[in-house]
Formats: sequence, structure tokens, C-alpha cells
Amino acid sequence: MLYAALARSPVFGGKVKSYDASKARAVHGVVHVVQISNGVAVIAKNTWAAFQGKLALNIVWDEGPNKTMSTASLFADGERLARNRTNELVAVTRGNPDMTQGTVLEAIYRGPLLAHATMEPMNTTAVVRDGRCEVWSPNQVQMRALAAAAQGSGLPPERCTIHTTYLGGGFGRRLEADYVGEAAEVARMVPGVPVKLTWTREDDTQHDFYRPMSVNTVRGVVDGGQLVALSHQVVQPSWFKRWWPELLAQSKGVDTTATAEIADAPYQLPNFRVSYIEWDYGVPTGSWRAPNANWNAFVTESFIDELAHAANRDPLDFRLAILGQNPRAANVLKLAAEKAGWGTKHSGVAQGLAVTFWGGSYAGMVVDVSIVNKMPKVHRVVAVVDCGTVINPDIVVQQAVGSTYFGLSAALSGKITIDHGKVMQNNFYDYTVLRMPDAPAVDVQVVASTEKPTGMGEICTPPIAPAIGNAIFALTGKRIRQLPFSDAVIT
Repeated sequence: MLYAALARSPVFGGKVKSYDASKARAVHGVVHVVQISNGVAVIAKNTWAAFQGKLALNIVWDEGPNKTMSTASLFADGERLARNRTNELVAVTRGNPDMTQGTVLEAIYRGPLLAHATMEPMNTTAVVRDGRCEVWSPNQVQMRALAAAAQGSGLPPERCTIHTTYLGGGFGRRLEADYVGEAAEVARMVPGVPVKLTWTREDDTQHDFYRPMSVNTVRGVVDGGQLVALSHQVVQPSWFKRWWPELLAQSKGVDTTATAEIADAPYQLPNFRVSYIEWDYGVPTGSWRAPNANWNAFVTESFIDELAHAANRDPLDFRLAILGQNPRAANVLKLAAEKAGWGTKHSGVAQGLAVTFWGGSYAGMVVDVSIVNKMPKVHRVVAVVDCGTVINPDIVVQQAVGSTYFGLSAALSGKITIDHGKVMQNNFYDYTVLRMPDAPAVDVQVVASTEKPTGMGEICTPPIAPAIGNAIFALTGKRIRQLPFSDAVIT
């Protein structure tokens, strides 16, 4: 078996203009240097030699139209689309959401790109021989992996075989099969020999299918202590456009995944509107644990809290008043508040709460938070989950804890930033994930239910960020409308 590393354009959409492989070929163990559709591959006798050969390549890139792209310019573009309501499509409407009788609040939220940062970077082993392509790959969708192997090898799908290995972490990243196609294409260059293509951590961070950047504008009206109207506009790329264009056509252009935890949030309001603007900004985006709900829940639950404050109501009571027709959502929220001792006062510590719906399951969450060195310190999380009939209670608890930590990691410090079309983050030193000293105790309570079983792997990712943000407001009076919290000045 041979081992490969691939140099890809650092700018999204860039292509190889020319390259000099002489120094790469001089690296001990390097046996081939070949150009494929997505870059230049170095093939060697071991992974280390392949990595060193890749670093020795001298490549001139045609950076293409995205070479001036930056995080600031992207957010400016998204906000302009939002203000102008460019090609806005209405997903849900009822009543008169534009009513103005009462106190009107408006806000804009900005969600960053996020990487998946799986523990095992992307990799695939492939061999092309005797008119067949055989692949060993950690992947989440075998049929997409099969299609990628066929395209990369130049063989029909029926002549390709996929062996699925353990994932080493997926979180939606391995729904994509780009790395499978790359490996098959590299293997095609050295027929008859298995080739293992391994990504470095830097490759993995800078060539992801990221959690989409999003701009959300919200407007709410409270009157007589009640929430009487709410509008929520989402400006975001369409996942359906790439994955299921037929579903996008059925929904008349509204990507219903982009409105998750908005259109299907558990609240029942008489005057309500959800709208969507497709925003294609040239960065590869895809599914990220609890797709789109992971960000939209932050907007929804943060703004609901803000509206509760404007109505001079306790955030728990305010929510329960608009959860009357959703007893399961109300139940998880009440149980979480009860278990956490909602309203208990401790010096320097405040509580925040959130309730979310995802994949048929409900979660109510209460957090205890203080401010340490201008950053939130989460001391305790109480999560109550209702996922219908429970088959394995231990796995339910483990998934609740794991998805809470996943969401906490992103909330505290997770962001991908772009400058001149390039991702600025490289590795775990600048795309940080949750460390053990920052991992709070998570008390999981599982609701006994006879409802049908529903999903557990993602439901606790969405509520953790808004719960923390709401606790920060209780402590400081400051509303956070852009994540991560590390970007905010919290005093």
C-alpha cells in the first residue's frame, strides 16, 4: 500500500495554475506526484513522507473570484440581503405579524461558520484494479460515497464497492464524500496499488463543509405582558439545493432545514411569520450536528428571553404561557427549572434557560453561570429530555451529555473566519474545542414516555448557547447576539 497527501487551493474555488514537484520528489519515500481535479497529490511509501512532500511542493494557484472574500464582507452581504428582503420567500405566516400595538423589539443576529473538528481527520483507502474500485472509508452515507468513488475512479457505480469503517467522529461532516472521491481519483493514477489518502488536521480545518454562516432578523411585539406577534427572517445557504433539489422545488424554494427551530419551534403564536432568503456565498457548507437548529435555537431562545424582559415577566412563566398547546415542551422546561432550583440566588452566579425541539425530541435546559476573566463559566447544566419511549437509558444520557458539550464548545469559542478567501484557523490551538477543566457537570433527566422513540444524538446541542446567553443577561444586563462568547466583552 502507498500513502497520499493532497495540496488543495487555500482559496475556495481556486485551481492549480502551475506547480514544481522537484523538491517534493526529492523527499525520501516519495514515489509519485500527480495532479488531480482538486489539487496536487504526493504519493509516498509512508504518511510522513507524503506530508513532507506536500509541504515541499511549489504551487501557483489561480485563486479565482473568491480571493477578496472576508468574514466582514460576507456578513455585510447577508445583512444587505436581509434589509432589502432580496428574493424573500415566506415559509410560514398566520395572523398579523406586522401589528404594532404594544412594545416592539427588533434585533439582528450573526452566526459564524463552524468546522466539525472530528477527532479523526478525513481519510480513505482506495484501490483501482481489474476494472473495479474498492474503497475503505469512514462515511455516514454509503450511497454518496459510492457515487464519489465512481466519479473519482471513472468507473460505473456497479463496479465500485464501499467498505464502511468506524467514523472517528462524524457530526454531519462525513455525510459529504469529497474525500472519498479524492482517494479514488488518486488511486486511479496508480492502478493496482491500494492508496491511503490522509488529511492533516490543517486540511480538515480549512477544507470542511462548514456549519453555514447565517444572518437572522427578528421582530416581536409584547402587549399586556403577553407575546402577541413574532417575525423571524433567515438569510442562509440552501442545503437542499445541493442534496435534495426536488424537495426544494416542492417547498417552492424555501429550504425547510434553514428554518429548523423557527418554523417548528414549540411555541404557538397567533401572529407569526417565518421567511427565508437563500444566500450562496461560495463557501462549502453542510450539515453540522442538529443542522441549522444549532444556530436558530440561539436566536429564538435568546429573543424570547429578551421579549420576556420587555414584558416584565419571568422567563420561565413567559415561555409556559406560549407553550400551552405543547405539553411535552412545557413539561421538559418545568422539570428542568424544578430540578435546577430556578430562581435560586447565589452571589456572582445567574441562571438561564432554554427549550428546544429537534428530530421529534424535546429538551429543557437550565444552566448556572458566572463570569470569570470576562468569559462565561458554566458550573452546572440541568437537561431534561423527552425522546419518547426509551430503549437504552444509558445511551440517552451519554448522548445528552455529549451533545451538550458539543454545543458548549461552539458557544464558548468556535468560529471559522475568512480573509482573502482563505480560512484563518489551522488546528486545535486556534480552532479550540472544549477542554476538560471547562466541562461542567451535566445532570440529565429522562422523561418516561410511551410516545414513539425519536432522536437523541442532537437535541441538547441547540439549547446550551441560548441558556448561557440568557444567564449572561441576568448577570450583566448585556444581550449577546453573535457567537462565540469569546468575541464578546463580558463584564
